[in-house]
Amino acid sequence: MTDFTPWFNANRKEDTVNTEAVADEPASPVVENSAVGDEQTAVEEDTVTEPDDGDAQPSNAPKGKRKAAARKKAAAFPHVDAAVASKIRDMFDALEDEKVLAAAKVLCDTNKSDPSALIDLLTDTKTRRTVVEFSKFADKLRGSETDDRKMLVVFAIMNDKNLPRVLFGVLNALAPGNGFGRPSNDPMKDAASIADHWGDGVDLSSLDVLKV
Repeated sequence: MTDFTPWFNANRKEDTVNTEAVADEPASPVVENSAVGDEQTAVEEDTVTEPDDGDAQPSNAPKGKRKAAARKKAAAFPHVDAAVASKIRDMFDALEDEKVLAAAKVLCDTNKSDPSALIDLLTDTKTRRTVVEFSKFADKLRGSETDDRKMLVVFAIMNDKNLPRVLFGVLNALAPGNGFGRPSNDPMKDAASIADHWGDGVDLSSLDVLKV
């Protein structure tokens, strides 16, 4: 009978060597989740977006520029567009006249005397409409004869109950020496009072400055 012991022992030894070789091979490195998280955090920290300060002036900017920026923000009105903004300086200048200031208070229906507050009201949509409509009516009065002026006032008062307050208020503000008096709640009397005291006319040109 053939003896297979030497062959069996040789093959067993070879299998043992191969198994040990596989066991000795270095294992593939396992990436820890915490390491990945730390790396992503580091990347995010390196790519933080700096906030945009817009028109903010740097701390080392010239003092004059910082003051100009402050004045620009202080003079900004939320409801003012570019076309209106160009007239604001003229309005400030016009409101230095006490007569114009008094007329503006009547048109805005306010007791405020601060120019900034008045301009804020004058540039408001509702007040702008009031000033424009009254300015159109004032132009008709300036270009009319006495009798026609009376009729204009009568019809205007009948269509707008608030007109006497505004009309007498503005005329007394711009021409205090004419003696227009106060509204009487009678359209005919009010029309006669205005026509009779119109005199050589009333300078209503300042209304164009207040009109936006």
